[in-house]
Amino acid sequence: MRSKDTGEKIIQETRGWDENKKETISQRVKEEANDYRYFPEPDLPPVHITEEWMDLIEAMLVELPSQRRLRFRGYGLSDQQIEVFTVSRHLGDYYEHVATELSSSAQDYHHRKGLKGTFPSEPEISGKLHSLSANYIITEFPPLLGLRGLELDDIAGLKISPESFAELMVLIFHKEISSTGAKIVLREMAETGLHPEQIIKDKDLGQVSDSGELEIIISKTLETNTKAVEDYKAGKEASLKFLIGMVMRESKGKADPQAVEEIIKNKLK
Repeated sequence: MRSKDTGEKIIQETRGWDENKKETISQRVKEEANDYRYFPEPDLPPVHITEEWMDLIEAMLVELPSQRRLRFRGYGLSDQQIEVFTVSRHLGDYYEHVATELSSSAQDYHHRKGLKGTFPSEPEISGKLHSLSANYIITEFPPLLGLRGLELDDIAGLKISPESFAELMVLIFHKEISSTGAKIVLREMAETGLHPEQIIKDKDLGQVSDSGELEIIISKTLETNTKAVEDYKAGKEASLKFLIGMVMRESKGKADPQAVEEIIKNKLK
């Protein structure tokens, strides 16, 4: 169209699309019309291509995997997470709805807690929050759907709104609830549609933040599991996981597994 408007001679040729330049490029010069023995067809009307029509067609085109991967990379996700969201489009679409809510959920949390800083706008921290959200969607949603006999394209059947999910991710990030407790909350959210903070309060799932209380639980666990303690001291790393699991059970899933591991290691040096 530009060539025609500027009076440039239009050559009969095969052209290809250059994605980087966003324009067509010459690939092969074709023979002239008389060489093909073309003849007019009066029943075929001329086609008028408008900008509006082209925009409409472009809007109807299915997004290419390469475009989808590029957009997900902008959230700071890993290659593995990006691939899952590219292949499992419904999980990826849900994640993108969550991604739009993470910043406001983080800001709300900061405001309620009177915290300083620009948490949502810090790239490193924001990236961790996005990655955390992606991990929970990828690992927890398929089992939740399976329990209810739902397919991946029926995420709405879980009753977990993107807003509520984003709120839960912020609570996990700030260690308001353990990973074990978070799974319980997710199951309850999928069943009832309640907000995570309400479920945490109703089920008393708030993470144990009192170091003194955690020390007592860990000391009791070590005293009653002497065999596992001896095995760990002998170099059996599997015993450490057992001890952490026992502490988590004793705390009803309210302890921070990372804090538990650190305290146990310090006690058994």
